[in-house]
Amino acid sequence: MLKEECRLAEVRDAGAVAIEGGGSRILWTWKELTLEDRKSLAAGLALQKKAEDLALAAFFHLAAGDVEKGQAFLAKAGPAGDEVKASFQKKE
Repeated sequence: MLKEECRLAEVRDAGAVAIEGGGSRILWTWKELTLEDRKSLAAGLALQKKAEDLALAAFFHLAAGDVEKGQAFLAKAGPAGDEVKASFQKKE
């Protein structure tokens, strides 16, 4: 939304996130964030290389149609990515 690199500063219990960028700190509800915003936030969290964060990044990349990066995150997520894989499998 800010069209620049930002930092996730805080996640609140009520589903709000505080994002810092360009000298500002802005509070948004999770619903206000676009799929691209969510994908970018999840990718940032995945830098810590925790399996759950990698699975979350895989989910949002796949949901946004970025299959190549989504699959790369899934490959690193191990068993934590099983539910993500299941949610994107074609049902017959």
